[in-house]
Amino acid sequence: MQIDTAQLRSVVQLAFGRQPPDLSAREAEAIVGIAYLAMEIDFDEDPEELADFEVLKRQVCVLARIDPSDIGPVSPLPIDHEEHAARIRQLASRLSWQPSRELAYVLAYLIIVSDLELDPIESEFLDELQRALDIDDDRASRLAEAAAELVTPPPDDARMET
Repeated sequence: MQIDTAQLRSVVQLAFGRQPPDLSAREAEAIVGIAYLAMEIDFDEDPEELADFEVLKRQVCVLARIDPSDIGPVSPLPIDHEEHAARIRQLASRLSWQPSRELAYVLAYLIIVSDLELDPIESEFLDELQRALDIDDDRASRLAEAAAELVTPPPDDARMET
């Protein structure tokens, strides 16, 4: 899955609705950090995930009016479940506004499913993130479903038989 800037703007609207998104640099760093952890959770270097992450990072930085180069990678990367959970909680604690928390969740979800697979470790990451961000199951499901619809290309009409 390739996420473009227009799709990402639509995803931002899922979390913020009609409110103009106004992220602080601290919130942007946390959202980008969570997305980075999502990308690296399986320790697999996936070029599509990296490309989607870079689009996401640029757009989040635009919302916060900061330069993307001001946000570095999460380092050191957590290597076990306890470290991941602690880092997720630490980053999530920087997001006090519900729309910011929901945006972080949706973007992490999109990064994780960009390879069209959901491995058990990725599922555990999303569960931990959902708890840390205090998003209930119903809302998390609705956000993930709506975001997936926004970035899923329509069926290719050329392949459909008439």
